[in-house]
Amino acid sequence: MLRGHEPVPAGAASVSIGLDRVSVPMEEPASEDPDPSKRVKKRKKPYERKEPAPIEVNYRMAYVGTVSVLDEDCQQLRALRYFASAGQGPANIVHSMVRDLKHLRSQREELPLGIVQDGAPEMWRLLREGLGKQHIQPEVQLIDRYHLSEHLGNALRATGHTAEWCKEKLAEWNLQLDADDSAIDSVEAWLKTACHTATGRNRSDLLEELVYLKNNKDRMRYAKAISAGLPIGSGATEGACKSIVKMRACRSGQRWHTEGLDNVLTLRALSQSDRLPGAIQQLRQQKYLQLVQAAA
Repeated sequence: MLRGHEPVPAGAASVSIGLDRVSVPMEEPASEDPDPSKRVKKRKKPYERKEPAPIEVNYRMAYVGTVSVLDEDCQQLRALRYFASAGQGPANIVHSMVRDLKHLRSQREELPLGIVQDGAPEMWRLLREGLGKQHIQPEVQLIDRYHLSEHLGNALRATGHTAEWCKEKLAEWNLQLDADDSAIDSVEAWLKTACHTATGRNRSDLLEELVYLKNNKDRMRYAKAISAGLPIGSGATEGACKSIVKMRACRSGQRWHTEGLDNVLTLRALSQSDRLPGAIQQLRQQKYLQLVQAAA
C-alpha cells in the first residue's frame, strides 16, 4: 500500500540490493538440565513474588535486507530496509525486496540492478530464488570488495612475505580488479604458484583461500560494475545490520522475546525507510485503534 505512492527519486541511475544476517540475544526457557554456568541462582533472602522460571540467553540469527536507489556517482538517494527475526525467517524480506524492485522498474525499466553482499551461500540462494520467481535478472552479482580484500590479505600473509610487501601487493591487485574483470583469474593463478612452495600451516591457509576464490570467482569481476555505475561494496546492508539491529537490540544486558523483537525492529526498519508515518496512517484508516480511558 505504501510503495504504490512512492516515485523513483529524481536522478536515480541504478539499484543495489543485499541480504545479510546478524545475531541477537534471545531469552528462552532453560533446558531440563541447563548448563550450570547459565542456571539462575536461587535467592538467599525471602522474596514475596514467585520466583521466575529459569531461562537461557541464546544468540539467534536475525535477517536484514536493503534496496538502495543510487545516482550516477553511486551516492544513495533512497534506502529501503527490512528486518526479520529467526522465527519469521528471511522469506518475507526477500518477497518485499523483490516487490519494491518491481515497483521501481515499473517506473524506470532501464534501471540496472546489482547484488552486493558477502559470500554466505544461504543469502545468495535466497535472493537468486526470489528474483528468479519474478524473472528479474541483475546486471552484476558481486562479493563485497572489502570481504575479498580480507581474504586476499590473509592469503598474502600466508606466503611468508613481509607486511609491507603484502600491503603493496594487495594495493596492486586492487587496481587490477578495478580495471579488468579477468584480474581475479591472474590473482588465483599467482596464489596457486605460491601454494606449491608453501609448507605447514601457511600451505593450509593458502589452500583454504584458493577454495574461497574458486567458489566465488564469478562474483569477483568488478570492472563491469564500476563502468555501469554500480557499487562494489555492501556498506548499505552492513550499515543496516548495525543501525537496525546492533544499536537497538544488542546493548549491554539486553535479551529479547520473539514478539518484542519482531515488533520493535520491524517498526525501526520502517522508520529508517521513511515509511513509518505512512504505515501508521494506514493502520488508522483500518481502524486499528484502542480506546484509552483515564483511571478513576
